[in-house]
Amino acid sequence: MSRFTSSRLVPLAIVAAMLVAAALRLSGVRLLGGPADPRSREFLAEVAAAVNRDAPIRVDSDTEMIGAEGLEGVLVYRLRLVQYSARQLEAAQIREAMRPQLVEGACGASASSRELLDQGVTLRYSYADKEGRPVTSIDVTAADCRR
Repeated sequence: MSRFTSSRLVPLAIVAAMLVAAALRLSGVRLLGGPADPRSREFLAEVAAAVNRDAPIRVDSDTEMIGAEGLEGVLVYRLRLVQYSARQLEAAQIREAMRPQLVEGACGASASSRELLDQGVTLRYSYADKEGRPVTSIDVTAADCRR
């Protein structure tokens, strides 16, 4: 598990932010002053569908973004740790190593991600092992950006 360090996660946050920005541009949706409720399942499902057009995306040698999902108030990024099985991983250790950079990336990587957070949307990074078995998830909210 020592291969998971916070410095390896910067690309994930940047890739996720770029995908959200592209998805919002493609869908023609404006967050601030736009007609849709950005917390609605419908709005977030539209953003996720646009993100999914580019999936899967290899983030680094260990991580692949396999897609996104829009839930009520939550945009879920589904990620797979391609080198590891669940029995090789400790969820708490992964959360501790990854959370600071995910927060930094989500809060500062792009205006689109920050706008989603400021509108009350939670960004959830949901990790699975190489066989697709759930490992852990990390939520980022606007409150994390103020810390």
